Amino acid sequence: MTFPELFEIILTGDKESSRQAARQVRKLVYSASTNKDYKDLDEIVENAPKTYKKIEDDFRRENFAIAVSVMYFLHGKRNQPDFLFPWLIELIQDENGYIRQAAVRMLENELGPLTYHIRFNDRASNHYGLTAQQSDDILLNLFIKLNNLAADLWEPKYKKYKYVNSLPAGQYKSIQMVLGRIYDDCGQKYSRRFDRLRKQAAAGKTRTIWKTIEDAPDVSLEWENGNLVMKDNGVFDSKALIETNAGGKDGLLRFYFAFTPTYDMEFSKGMAAHFGAAARAAADQYEIKLEAVEIENNHALITALIPFDIAPAKFGNKILKLIGRGKEKIIKNHCYLINGDKPGPEEISKYLDFLEEQNIK
Repeated sequence: MTFPELFEIILTGDKESSRQAARQVRKLVYSASTNKDYKDLDEIVENAPKTYKKIEDDFRRENFAIAVSVMYFLHGKRNQPDFLFPWLIELIQDENGYIRQAAVRMLENELGPLTYHIRFNDRASNHYGLTAQQSDDILLNLFIKLNNLAADLWEPKYKKYKYVNSLPAGQYKSIQMVLGRIYDDCGQKYSRRFDRLRKQAAAGKTRTIWKTIEDAPDVSLEWENGNLVMKDNGVFDSKALIETNAGGKDGLLRFYFAFTPTYDMEFSKGMAAHFGAAARAAADQYEIKLEAVEIENNHALITALIPFDIAPAKFGNKILKLIGRGKEKIIKNHCYLINGDKPGPEEISKYLDFLEEQNIK
């Protein structure tokens, strides 16, 4: 049986046939003896994101991801090693653990070629014929994306886990597994360099909608007695290690959150009271201190002091969810998150204009 025939069964067969075909792919990978047996493999891998998007059944998505992951290492060299990274980043966030593990396997497969120049004394060539700088750029981009995801998924309960392997199963653990592999393959020197570049990139983006890399806890991964250990670098105890234009107080960072009413509405007194109640409820849930809740006709601005281990976007999201529980939607489903200077009416007006231009309701 060929690869295309097995994948046809995965995509069209019944549940048991699909599962068995996915397992047969592994056997075919290791039993094929000629190039002819692999002639259709590249096309399957290259079209995997498009094929996956069309799959409706959960069990087929799982079987398809598993099957692609076991043959992924055989794909051709004509594509850059990161040509499927957007799809793999999507898979690693899936709720299905088998799909996440497939993504981890495929991402880790590319780390070998990408770290060739690091592991073999800066030799310029590798599996893909990339220069050292090209490999570094791809690695750094992946490093930043994974750190952003880890920041989004971070929860205070993870502080009690010393080893990555001991983390509860989930998206956060899967992401940390890949980050751990990056740290391991790149070594301490390169890993510190990537972390420094990540922070420099974040420092240059003090204003953004929703998220900045600075939201991530300052956690490093180190190998200790054969285990990957998560260690904070004192950032939770030292006010001097993190600085933003917005400043902070009592060991917390100051952030501003701007919300706007739907359509051409203005905030009435009743809407303002409803909004203020939602802000207080969200702050209480995450132990966030509210410094101010300012309501103007065309926007609401919250000034909040947030612990280092809470992603500010979570607070903004919670407010949106609480407001959205009512019968009438009173604010747009977006928040302008700022960790720079306090925005004035002109800057918020520009944000309102942006929403209008993008037709965001």
